[in-house]
Amino acid sequence: MRIQLLSSLFLFSYGSYLYRVSSQPEHASFPPRGWNSYDSFCWILSEEDFLQSAGIISQRLKPYGYEYAVVDYLWYRKNVPGAYPDSLGFDVIDEWGRMIPDPDRWTSSKDGKGFTEVAKKVHSMGLKFGIHVMRGLSRQAYDANTLILDTTTGRAYEESGRLWRAKDIGIKERACAWMSHGFMSVNTKLGAGRAFLRSLYEQYAEWGVDFVKHDCVFGDDLDVEEITFVSEVLQKLNRPILYSLSPGTSATPTMAKDISGLVNMYRVTGDDWDTWGDVAAHFDVSRDFAAANKIGAKGLLGRSWPDLDMLPLGWLTDPGSNRGPYRMSNLNLDEQKTQMTLWAMARSPLMFGGDVRKLDEITYSLITNPFILEINSYSKNNMEFPYVTGTKGSTHKTTAHSQRSRRCLKEVGKSHAQFLDFTSCNHPKVNGWSIEALDQDLDQICWKEHMGSHEPLCLYKQKPLLSSDERLIYNQGELHLLASDGMEFCLDASPRKKRTSKEFKSGSFSPCRSDANQMWELNNNGSLISSYSGLCATVKSIDANVGNSGGVRSWIATGRKGEIYVALFNLNSEKTVISATISDLTKALPGKNLNATSCFGREVWSGKDFGEIKDSISMEWKEEVSVVSETVNSYLWSCVHLLFSRKPPRSHRRYRHSLIGTVSSQPEHASFPPRGWNSYDSFDWILSEVDFLQSAEKISQRLQPYGYEYAVVDYLWYRKNVPGAYPDSLGFDVIDEWGRLIPDPDRWPSSEDGKGFTEVAQKVQSVGLKLGIHVMRGLSRQAYDANTPILDTTTILQSHKHCHHKNRLGRAYEESGRLWRAKDIGITERACGWMPHGFMSVNTKLGAGKAFLRSLYEQYAEWGVDFVKHDCVFGNDLDVDEITFVSEVLQKLSRPILYSVSPGVIPTPVMEKDISGLVNMYRVTGDDWDTWGDVAAHFDVSRDFAAANKIGAKGLLGRSWPDLDMLPVGWLTDPGSGRGPYRMSNLNLDEQKTQMTLWAMARSPIMFGGDVRRLDETTSSLITNPFILEINSFSTNNMEFPFVTGTKVSAHKTTNHSRRSRRGLKEVGTSQTQFLGFTSCNHPKVNGWSIKALDQDLDQICWKESMRSHEPLCLYKRKPLLTSDGRLIFNQGGFHLLASDEMEFCLDASPRKKRTSKAFNSGSFSPCRSDANQMWELSNNGSLISSYSGLCATVKSIDANVGNSGGVRSWIATGRKGEIYVALFNLNSEKTVISATISDLTKAFPGKNLNATSCHGREVWSGKDFGEIKDSISMEVEMHGCALFVLNCP
Repeated sequence: MRIQLLSSLFLFSYGSYLYRVSSQPEHASFPPRGWNSYDSFCWILSEEDFLQSAGIISQRLKPYGYEYAVVDYLWYRKNVPGAYPDSLGFDVIDEWGRMIPDPDRWTSSKDGKGFTEVAKKVHSMGLKFGIHVMRGLSRQAYDANTLILDTTTGRAYEESGRLWRAKDIGIKERACAWMSHGFMSVNTKLGAGRAFLRSLYEQYAEWGVDFVKHDCVFGDDLDVEEITFVSEVLQKLNRPILYSLSPGTSATPTMAKDISGLVNMYRVTGDDWDTWGDVAAHFDVSRDFAAANKIGAKGLLGRSWPDLDMLPLGWLTDPGSNRGPYRMSNLNLDEQKTQMTLWAMARSPLMFGGDVRKLDEITYSLITNPFILEINSYSKNNMEFPYVTGTKGSTHKTTAHSQRSRRCLKEVGKSHAQFLDFTSCNHPKVNGWSIEALDQDLDQICWKEHMGSHEPLCLYKQKPLLSSDERLIYNQGELHLLASDGMEFCLDASPRKKRTSKEFKSGSFSPCRSDANQMWELNNNGSLISSYSGLCATVKSIDANVGNSGGVRSWIATGRKGEIYVALFNLNSEKTVISATISDLTKALPGKNLNATSCFGREVWSGKDFGEIKDSISMEWKEEVSVVSETVNSYLWSCVHLLFSRKPPRSHRRYRHSLIGTVSSQPEHASFPPRGWNSYDSFDWILSEVDFLQSAEKISQRLQPYGYEYAVVDYLWYRKNVPGAYPDSLGFDVIDEWGRLIPDPDRWPSSEDGKGFTEVAQKVQSVGLKLGIHVMRGLSRQAYDANTPILDTTTILQSHKHCHHKNRLGRAYEESGRLWRAKDIGITERACGWMPHGFMSVNTKLGAGKAFLRSLYEQYAEWGVDFVKHDCVFGNDLDVDEITFVSEVLQKLSRPILYSVSPGVIPTPVMEKDISGLVNMYRVTGDDWDTWGDVAAHFDVSRDFAAANKIGAKGLLGRSWPDLDMLPVGWLTDPGSGRGPYRMSNLNLDEQKTQMTLWAMARSPIMFGGDVRRLDETTSSLITNPFILEINSFSTNNMEFPFVTGTKVSAHKTTNHSRRSRRGLKEVGTSQTQFLGFTSCNHPKVNGWSIKALDQDLDQICWKESMRSHEPLCLYKRKPLLTSDGRLIFNQGGFHLLASDEMEFCLDASPRKKRTSKAFNSGSFSPCRSDANQMWELSNNGSLISSYSGLCATVKSIDANVGNSGGVRSWIATGRKGEIYVALFNLNSEKTVISATISDLTKAFPGKNLNATSCHGREVWSGKDFGEIKDSISMEVEMHGCALFVLNCP
């Protein structure tokens, strides 16, 4: 078997490896990813356009790792008539000659603010801010002869008894070649020159810049001295700034050797625009840099990456134009796929250039393709692969594949062309120049070496011109070089205009001038050196029919799981079959014995599964086949990406998006369901700083590209991990003098000296994540017993607001002439139901109670916390007063903090009505662990909250989301175990798919709970499934869908689906059970309680309403217990409720231990105590109110055979492109065929006339394409499993 392809990319899985774990992340650990304004706005970008773009990047691209928003060049130029890229006199500079933003375009820059306000807004969106800067000094500052700022003194730079100015440091003769009226080099040998450059980059850091693109210093314009000094400055700054160089015309690996260790990315081509010639021009240079091991080499404080330039896709402008985006990219879809695949295989930085405000579906699917991003971030052994065959297609397709010719690319053409090139003078092949005398007055400089049979390339030599003041500006040995003896045009080291990637590198000639760009010196060793760049000239030859204009290419790489990627590229102007054998892959990857095994393959762009492959990879293109879109008919210069693994692929992974999100420069909180990782399921409470930071780095590397942005430390981070300590123990917590919990310094060593989580937050945020912590209700029992004073944060001097704890000058809270303490505000009778020795409510009606809570959350903000999970305040433990006040505090903080409340035992939509507007997410179930019962328990509650329109309702400064709890998949611990992860999830794969699908359809926050350090392939594919994440983030009209049929499969499977019985879930069982529930007292069905007297001393409280034929549920009533000091702690009308007249066990409003989701909500009874958790009051309207939570008791009934234990369920939703998602769930303990008709879908979507059309369907988990569907969808679903359909109905 042979491979037949236009072009393709293949992947083979063969093993795995671990990444280095570091709590001090290096710069640019992976190729940087972001957006740059140049391709869409040229230089006329405004603040409004930029912030709109940044808002969309945050919403739509940041989940895929696009984290930089970069303002490209001339942000300081006034956009007025006469201004263009190389004009003079239109720039805005300060008194020190430094560029500052044009205030007409960047309005927030006024009053010397620069980009400070813009950077803050970009950072608030979770992005990083970048700017483009030019070499050295502007011509405008030079002409004005501005003073130079000495940042060490804040005054003008002074040395040798005089002040220094711009003309003292500017080298006018070394003006930027392609912007000669714009910028020039500075003399870095002078202290004043270094001071000027230092003042520039320190100012960028003060503005909040995270990324600098430094232009006209590399390639033909190389300035090693300036790069070196700027790199030294950046290393000393107090904020990390990624350092990028540009342009890359004539760049070579030898040239890069001198600078790659000083920077983080560097351009290796000219400007890349949307022509096929520009794309094709990148193949040679990317090959050369990969072969030189420059991909991910050591760089500035981390790594460096050869940069193939921005991606000119989507909605663009024209190069050098004075207009914004107005047209679509000229590249066809196949050419765009080729570009994306080469950029991925070469691991180039990915900087999207199109207008994100008009980001179309096809462009979006290309730049967010998960395989492309995976290869770009994590692949290794990336190299060009020479062992491919290519046969151009004819009208009559050849089928005898085995007879096709095998030839390397260099054999395609025989005609050669010579061209001038420039490279580092350390290159071994630069010394081929010599002088040849023609006559007395005329000499030639000729290249004679390494030319074989070719004629030598010669240039005419001339003495240098004099400068305008008749000074000889160069050494006596320097000279001009001319193309002819007419002596009118001299050779430029760098062209006078910016070159695109495709432009032929034959040297450029322009009218002779007295500047360094045209000055050369011939050394005795035969090297010809440019006075402008320090590079040496050389001569190369290429095959005229090869390279950018034709042929086939291939790249290979290996993935994190051992898979092999093979990319086949067709650079010809007609269809071509490209082939490679498995045995040849072994030559390129000698460590892999592929001959001894077989591989499984999938082609990514088409989605075709090749199954098992033993000899070669092969794909045959038909003329009518399209890659991504049915409207695409062109396959010229196409690239196809194929994936192979030694195990069959588990799921179909194609990922596509569409439509434009909301544009906002002030994004709302929780616009989409939050996504992240929580430590509880894997570490219980014993998490350490080392474990957490290792986990955070893994999240950043593997999950952050999929929108997992929060890393959350769950409960008891303040508890000492010593013998005797457990969740409800007393006396083991670390508190400060104000009674506030602080991290245990033995587990969190960076918290010492009052730092709290400050350093942890900084490290988490430095890897692009946000830090979350778990906190409990109110006041700790330990602080109460110690009777600590209460901090009044309003007394802290503003200048000390951000000092560490021990340096703050706040005072104790004082009111009514006395100091207040913990025992004044703590309500011991309202201890947390499931942690009574741990925490209690505080009295929020007291100023001291409010002051205490304020001091907690202001401290969390000062630590840098981004997310708070507030526990024991919701569900059975509802504390509306505390939630309300905390929400008010969070609204006033200077940093956004997402607010989550927990637990969710017995919540109802009516209860939630009181708090959803105050928070961003709230638990609606008990703890979810890895049992089927816990998963199944979520169906009823998620249905109820969806039906009540609570999904994405108004929340704290944004939206709020019902939370189905963490995902206990992967490597876990046990609840309350006090040990770390040690076992795999007990849920089987079908049950895990059911859980992921329900969480997605209900749009629950997705908080992964497993140990990310041991994230296996199966778990990773589940939690990053693109369809699941798309539904979770962007779907609408989410609801349970009742119109489904389910037939259990017997040993002899019935196939006549049309005769299967149609019944709702409630018809499955008839036996009913009563249970106690608790809900908001605003609920219309809580007033069914009344007193029934039994005798003189004994009464019952009975529920008689809405029970139909059931016997009433009754509890025994008795007077309240007294406290130990004989006080009656509640109103005279309060009482205990007992299950029997033995009066030993009383009804708890909240259980004495944490409940899982599957635990039956029938109320809990425990030995009677004198606290609010067991105190009740009967109102005149027949409602039974808890003194602990303020909730009302009610009685419900359920079918005994329905719910958690059996039946079928279905959910539906609509997607952003109008697609319909249908999820079918089998809750039975045996296989069940589940069906739904298209006509019934119309009932759920009255606005869609689905009866008048047909739908195209695909099932996500199996990858099965159902083709055209006219009447119904039906699928056999494994027990506890699910099917997820995507229907496209025109």
